[in-house]
Amino acid sequence: MHQDGGPCTHLKMLTAALLVLLLLVLALLTKRHGGFSFPKNLGRLPGPRALPFVGNLLHLFHPDLPIHFHDLARQYGSIFRLRLGSKDMVVLNSTDLIREALLRKWSDFAGRPHGFVADLVSLGGKDLSLGNYTPTWRLQRKMAHVAFQRCLRGNMEQIVQSQARQLCKAFHGYGGKPVDLAKDFSLQACGVICSVLFGPLDNFTIEKLHDCIYKIMENWGAISVQVVDALPFLKVFPNANLRHLLSCIKSRDALVQHVMKKHQEPHSTSEGQDMVDHMLQFQHEHGASEGKGTGLVPEHVHMAIVDMLIGGTETTATLLSWAVAFLVHRPQIQERIHEELMAVVGTSRDPTYSDREHLPFLNATILETLRLRPSAVLALPHMTIRDTRYPVSARPILTFSMCRRKPRGLCCWTTSDSALPGEPHVGVDTCRFSCANIHWADRYPCQCSGLLSWCHTEGVKKGLTAQLLLPLLCCCY
Repeated sequence: MHQDGGPCTHLKMLTAALLVLLLLVLALLTKRHGGFSFPKNLGRLPGPRALPFVGNLLHLFHPDLPIHFHDLARQYGSIFRLRLGSKDMVVLNSTDLIREALLRKWSDFAGRPHGFVADLVSLGGKDLSLGNYTPTWRLQRKMAHVAFQRCLRGNMEQIVQSQARQLCKAFHGYGGKPVDLAKDFSLQACGVICSVLFGPLDNFTIEKLHDCIYKIMENWGAISVQVVDALPFLKVFPNANLRHLLSCIKSRDALVQHVMKKHQEPHSTSEGQDMVDHMLQFQHEHGASEGKGTGLVPEHVHMAIVDMLIGGTETTATLLSWAVAFLVHRPQIQERIHEELMAVVGTSRDPTYSDREHLPFLNATILETLRLRPSAVLALPHMTIRDTRYPVSARPILTFSMCRRKPRGLCCWTTSDSALPGEPHVGVDTCRFSCANIHWADRYPCQCSGLLSWCHTEGVKKGLTAQLLLPLLCCCY
């Protein structure tokens, strides 16, 4: 005799029926309004066939997306089109096309698309990385740039040297044991950024901010969250990663607001020497009002702080980790970098940022690491703001990882002589959306790497094992 499956079975059947009904309604509406065709300009571009409703979802959520784009480029060419739901994508998979988008015609590609998850993370698009190209955004960028330039006049170099010494001490403490250095790189980079932003900060608060940033990036990158960002109607279904992301955002905002509130108090001890003080002063002078079309609110300062923390921490850790991975099997490059540092810096003083212009091989190694393993294999989302070659609101996807590879896989790791200083490469922040993070990324790694090498001079001379040489290896960044 047939038995009823219970309330759970009925609920599952009802959910499935509603999903089928929803898909049918959306399909009918889409067909009524012209079907699933691409806009006229994009329709001429080659690309894989888009499925009804979801488009090229399976292509865009491939587990190894940069390599998959490279494979698609072999089939369809260096520029091809994709669709995600109702959003049109144009994939640019060559250096020339990316330079055109980010340099020669940067104003055509200066927009930023709205996204459900992106708006949650950025307080409705009020940050520099995900905010749209508007007069208010330009004012916010100026705020971050001016504040950072003022901080350069202070004790930033001493902050970097102090954190680099702590990194040396931590590495010495491992005693040659196998270890994952990514967290050390990430935590120390976060410590420098926090010191520049907030002034002196206790280690407990720095670690809380670091853990919060790490969890945000981890949950934001989850497939279940990315799917919701592409198809927002799926937010009604249970999503553990999205729930954790919202919790991390809440914790992040509480920490940042607490620090901002302390800086706004009359008895603040920072005396305007850190970046948050300069940004708050700028925001007060250029605040939004009813009579002004543009202006800044405290949320713009809040998100500029978040941009610095996220943009500077994980990118630094990623590049330092890849530097170790590349150089651990290249002792001859380690030795050449060491010889250059000893000739220029010696052992009687700490390296400084001004030494960089006299360290061409170190600079070449930094550039080669950036070329081979960029901190972001795909650029941040872009959107066209005028109808030229591409229609308005088209969303170009810029692939940094594959377009940087030399022909036939040649790179500096085959021979040290091919690592030439000043080799041109397309940077993650080449476009006009670059902000204070690009100045930070330019200063911290070289000085930190020089000090790390200086701390391990005797170890290099004695030819110790690769485990003890790891602190030196990060000098490629």
